[in-house]
Amino acid sequence: MFDFTMRFPRIETERLILRRITLKDRFDIKEFYSDEEVMKYYGIYIVDDLEIIENMILDYEDGFRTNSFIRWGIELKDEGKIIGTCGFHNWIKKFSRCEMGYEMNKKYWNSGYMSEALAGIIEYAFCGMDINRIEAQTYPKNIASYSVLEKLGFKREGLLREFAYFRDKFQDLYMYSLLKSETEYNNG
Repeated sequence: MFDFTMRFPRIETERLILRRITLKDRFDIKEFYSDEEVMKYYGIYIVDDLEIIENMILDYEDGFRTNSFIRWGIELKDEGKIIGTCGFHNWIKKFSRCEMGYEMNKKYWNSGYMSEALAGIIEYAFCGMDINRIEAQTYPKNIASYSVLEKLGFKREGLLREFAYFRDKFQDLYMYSLLKSETEYNNG
């Protein structure tokens, strides 16, 4: 099993570098965290205060350091710009299960970047973290998000009625999952 006390895992794909998020990335992150269109399905209101974003970045670092969650910055190889983030949280090691979350700057939507980034971290979860089940939850109206999940082989398990309290009201969410046995990473 991967030990997060080691060096932060850097993942390269054809067009992307998935890497540790640092304070120098705060302006790139502010660009999409302050966009209502991006954040409306993220579960929080927009964040346009740099101090709050800096604290979020420090929380990402702390989550990695304490071996409780991991969040990668999605960097375009040819621009050196963070265009989104993705990662795993709610990692229950005893059950070899975690949840996946992600968001992307809308300027880069419909480019295949998110599918590419998530494919990279999915491989990492199954091959480097000893994960058996990856879960993802999406708003029923967020067609783009669950389309990406379905493209990657996730199965919709059902509707979680009023499952979360986001943006001052109870929200329904679809539950998706991907099992290691359903992928090429299954060892039998």
